[in-house]
Amino acid sequence: MKTFKYIMLRRPFSIGCQPIDNFVSYDENIGRHGSLEYSEPLSIETLEQYELAIMADDSMIGMEQTVPFGSGELHFYVEAIEEHYKLRCLKTHSQLNKSQECIVTTNQFFLKNKKN
Repeated sequence: MKTFKYIMLRRPFSIGCQPIDNFVSYDENIGRHGSLEYSEPLSIETLEQYELAIMADDSMIGMEQTVPFGSGELHFYVEAIEEHYKLRCLKTHSQLNKSQECIVTTNQFFLKNKKN
């Protein structure tokens, strides 16, 4: 069964402090407040409401994301996982031909253009 894992950013596990629909398990040993596992992905609104972040895993290394920026685009290439929900990326601007390393959260990387 495929599951979806999330890091609790602001508070530990407590009744009413995390979504209950499709809940599979809780692991108190991952991250500051623990991690949650669900059988279905959570919505962007749910992630924001409960202050959760998509949990990073090794399959994310090498992923790329392109977002509009001014008159060009920014390209992000995941080089490594910094923490359970933070990715070290190489950021390149399409017109400036200049690259730099940056840290983005998994939510920023995967959900930046999904709202609306």
